Amino acid sequence: MDRWLGQWQCCRSAFAVLLASAAGRDTTTPHLRLIDPWEVSDFPQPVPSPRAHPPWDSAQNRLSSNNKARQLAVDPDVWLVPDFIDLEEADGLMRLLHDRYDSRDLQPRWCFDAATYRIRERFRDVAVFQEGELECVDGQQIGQVVLSKGNQSVSRTAVIASGESWLTDNIGKLIESEAGLPLTRAHHTQITEYGRNQALSAHQDCQVENGASATALVYLSDVDAGGHTCFEELGFCVMPRQGTALFFASRDKDGECSSRSKHSTNMVRSGSKFVLQRQYFSNYTSIAASADAVVCAEAALCRQSFHNHSRWKSHQLTTQGTELLEPVRTRKLRRSSSWQLIQVQVTQ
Repeated sequence: MDRWLGQWQCCRSAFAVLLASAAGRDTTTPHLRLIDPWEVSDFPQPVPSPRAHPPWDSAQNRLSSNNKARQLAVDPDVWLVPDFIDLEEADGLMRLLHDRYDSRDLQPRWCFDAATYRIRERFRDVAVFQEGELECVDGQQIGQVVLSKGNQSVSRTAVIASGESWLTDNIGKLIESEAGLPLTRAHHTQITEYGRNQALSAHQDCQVENGASATALVYLSDVDAGGHTCFEELGFCVMPRQGTALFFASRDKDGECSSRSKHSTNMVRSGSKFVLQRQYFSNYTSIAASADAVVCAEAALCRQSFHNHSRWKSHQLTTQGTELLEPVRTRKLRRSSSWQLIQVQVTQ
């Protein structure tokens, strides 16, 4: 009898997992509430915080007057807006990522977290240059060797600056008008594709120096299974639904990085996940240009970023010109200082 009950409980658990998977639910976080954007019309509205840190203060005011928006959490605030963009816009944004990926003919840099991958120790004959906590190499050979010896995979991200695409520019204007997050505080738009078995571990957008104060996510595709955005501290996950937008603050009312804003992307178990992201800062931020690169900062996921080559080349030429002109500028300053000194001596 006991053995029969044990077998029944085992089968019942497996059957429950199968049903959950078929329904698109994530069985890796059963302790968190799963929120489907298509079923939030009657979601209870929490009381908003009395004060918020900029730029979230304007977002809070704008979202609270949006009839489609639903507030999922307070401190930090999390808002969900179904049908934020239409399907045609979502498809166009996904094509932007593929078009930029297909046009690449250069091998990117590969940068690895030094503590996790120890590239200098493993590949002593390869030129390695340091970028903060990352060890970087040029070319793809080392990257492929590292990937072949582990379980890592590479997600793809197109980094699109203001003025490079009318589609992303329109999304920025829409976010400003509907969610109150100003264009002048925004970082570049990022469009990311997560493939099967890819995930992003828990992190805070504000945890780095001068990190983001607020984030806008727009889901560009449905996901067959998995790929949910989960807020462990807040007790829920959001199912990606095409056209839905998710807005959340990363800092508390005093401007401090909030540990409750920690979030992750659960593993995509079937299909692909496409998502647009824009981060917003408390102050106006001047954004430096970058070259294409694959960054492996986690044990299970590397992220390949595709930048605008013309913008990166322009940045390189500007930097080279500044370096070439620096000796001339220094000589002029010395002459100016000497001339001022002569004038002072004459007047005395």
